[in-house]
Amino acid sequence: MQRDIETVKDMISACTAIQNFVVGISETAFHTDEKTQSAVIYQLMIIGEAAKRLSDEFCWKHAEIPWRDWGAFRNILIHQYHAVEIEQVWYTVSQEIPELKTALSSIYSGQ
Repeated sequence: MQRDIETVKDMISACTAIQNFVVGISETAFHTDEKTQSAVIYQLMIIGEAAKRLSDEFCWKHAEIPWRDWGAFRNILIHQYHAVEIEQVWYTVSQEIPELKTALSSIYSGQ
């Protein structure tokens, strides 16, 4: 279980990094800023890889988070990089990352 908690901490750090990368950036600016896109996508890959490392027991205990979806998104970013849609990345960053970070922080603080 300690490994799972450390993994959650890594995921929180990746969420924070993503939020720092896009603070003050509009969706339009994000679409043209390849440097920020690359930084964000790398952190999304970390989140997805971390989600895949969590124990089954931990995932079942915290089923409110779609762990498999995060792992699947990581697979798309890595293996189907040519098909990544920046609109989907932006949606993930602007809508899903804040929710994920809140849920992860709640799990982390409750341990």
